[in-house]
Amino acid sequence: AADLAALVPELASGFSFAHAEGTQLEALGESVRMPRREVWDDETYRSVLQRKLRLFAWDGTNGTSFDFVEDGETLNDLCNGTVRVETDGPLPLPANELMPIPTGVKTV
Repeated sequence: AADLAALVPELASGFSFAHAEGTQLEALGESVRMPRREVWDDETYRSVLQRKLRLFAWDGTNGTSFDFVEDGETLNDLCNGTVRVETDGPLPLPANELMPIPTGVKTV
């Protein structure tokens, strides 16, 4: 019984986006129809998956849109139908796939 009790937390972590690695992370990504791209390591892939899931659950308000901006990123509404996205480095996907940018709003 003690062995089973010790195994349960390990099983749960294997099905968590935050803790899965390698093929288990890929299986979780496939379950949400987001396959791994060849150039993504586990950390990048995990970040993409977590951001996509946050977008799916986003409440659609401006007040919470900045919750999506990670360290080294800025999102500025230029109030003319465009937003400026600035990052310290390249994003793994286009900004409108990772951040709450409404359809029809252009990124510059």
